[in-house]
Amino acid sequence: MITVLQPDLVASPGRFPRWARHLGIELNLVPLFSDRDIPAPIPRGEALIVLGGRMNAHSEREHSWLNPLRELMVDCVDRQVPVLAVCLGAQIAARTFGGRIATPAPGQGEVGLVPWTATEDATSDPLLGPALRAAREAGAGATFPAQASHHDAVVELPEGATLLASSAVCPIHTWRYGSLVAFQHHPEMAAPRLADLVARESIRFGASAAEAKSLWFEAVSEAAEIEPITDAFGQSLLGTLESLAASS
Repeated sequence: MITVLQPDLVASPGRFPRWARHLGIELNLVPLFSDRDIPAPIPRGEALIVLGGRMNAHSEREHSWLNPLRELMVDCVDRQVPVLAVCLGAQIAARTFGGRIATPAPGQGEVGLVPWTATEDATSDPLLGPALRAAREAGAGATFPAQASHHDAVVELPEGATLLASSAVCPIHTWRYGSLVAFQHHPEMAAPRLADLVARESIRFGASAAEAKSLWFEAVSEAAEIEPITDAFGQSLLGTLESLAASS
């Protein structure tokens, strides 16, 4: 089983449930409202996913679950339980293990499809390597578009972490620390959700309703075009995460 922690109801699990059904993997989705929602230690043989959200990784006063979540991440890594941390989850992980985040990170914010490039270390990574091969079999090149929506970013990795991927403006995009792999982008995000975020961001910067509508259709079309790649990549991540958990 894979436990999926949802810090923000707006940040849905996206395509994870569909991929899980296809792979026969049981997901346990847990919305986080208070510290009482953080589960007991994740058993060996299972895995953890931490999704994104609109809050930031320094918001302990507003969100009582944040420090217990950090403790859960430490426990998972100490016991080699596989963890996949997405966006906010990645930033919380960086802070937990001694890295540094910027809230916001000037010049590193991204909303939409971004060019995502894996490092040499990524090809041999036990979680990311199979996902890269699956994406390339589906038509991806060395750099391929990834769905992103963030203004905060990790600006310094925890000591001992391995960088696995960067984008054009965000150098620390994907990385590993022990049994945890963190993604600044959203492998699970579906095309309509990405398009919603692109349109909303354009309005924030002064676009008209007509311009935002045009950008929405453009974004959803571009994301749909690469769906075979993002499906192959994300489905491999989920399947490999479950396999790594079973063998841990």
